[in-house]
Parts: sequence; C-alpha cells; structure tokens
Amino acid sequence: MKKTREEVEHLISIGFCQPKFYKRNVWQKAKRIMDTLCEHTNYVIPYNYGRGKGKYRTVHNDITNEMLALEYITIKGWKIEH
Repeated sequence: MKKTREEVEHLISIGFCQPKFYKRNVWQKAKRIMDTLCEHTNYVIPYNYGRGKGKYRTVHNDITNEMLALEYITIKGWKIEH
C-alpha cells in the first residue's frame, strides 16, 4: 500500500527512535523504510546502540526526515500528489 509523504516521514522518525516504544508491526514498517534508505543512499546507516536502543543513524546532520521521505518516495518511484 502506498503511503503519503507524511506517513513515510513519521515512520522514518520512528526508525531513528528506540523500537521498545512502538508496537512490533509499526516498528517493522519503519524498519523496512530504514533498510531501503540504508541500501540505496548514503544518508542512513545501520548502527546498533545496544539492546532495545536505536538501530539507525544518519551520517549527515543537515538531513531532515522530510528530505529522507522524499528520497524514499523517489526510490520507490511513487508520484507525489499535491
């Protein structure tokens, strides 16, 4: 199912957070997005902060979740509806 830019942005923010704060199915959605960004860009890298802690980090301080969401949408080939 195609998500809106806002939904993708929200899931990216979850991906940078700790999985223990979210239900498993929500974390899995965020993880799929973050794994795609890790695989296709150099903006996000997997980084395990420890058990129950964050699993990803960005290597660029000036990258926003909105920019990452647009990058993900581009990778997926979705059209942005205005």
